[in-house]
Amino acid sequence: MIIGDGGFVRGITEALELLKNKTPDVYALLQKHVGCIVSSKPTRVSKQTFAACCITSFLALAPTTAVLVRPYVSEISIEQRAGILAHETYHAELYRLAQRRNPGQKVPDDAYAGEYAESLCVAYQCKVLRRLGADVFSIYRMERHLESKWWESPGDGWDIL
Repeated sequence: MIIGDGGFVRGITEALELLKNKTPDVYALLQKHVGCIVSSKPTRVSKQTFAACCITSFLALAPTTAVLVRPYVSEISIEQRAGILAHETYHAELYRLAQRRNPGQKVPDDAYAGEYAESLCVAYQCKVLRRLGADVFSIYRMERHLESKWWESPGDGWDIL
């Protein structure tokens, strides 16, 4: 399910189709973990022009989660949109891996969030971007984003539009 205005729904649908056609394994992982993609805006102050968030806390209670994505997807390439979805899907995968390693226990935050988890998710995202044929400069820029430590930005999260 995709929740947002018409442009958002079209932009996300295009990205999902690209993942499905060019990286079916990534698409299958997304289908396994993500039940809903929602247009939303961060309340955190961030230098990033585009951001998303995987609500991993849902995974403690449900088989899938929601991914929150800034609403202006038409401003970035289809490959970048697909990469963002892959990145957030990988957060959910990290959560599930930690959950399986320690059944019945609370999943520690650092298993799916924080600097190490972000480095894994960015590496996965860049691998997907390469497979999708994204330009080298945008992949390089993504790899450099870790230096901004966006996950430490002040604020309380996201507002659903």
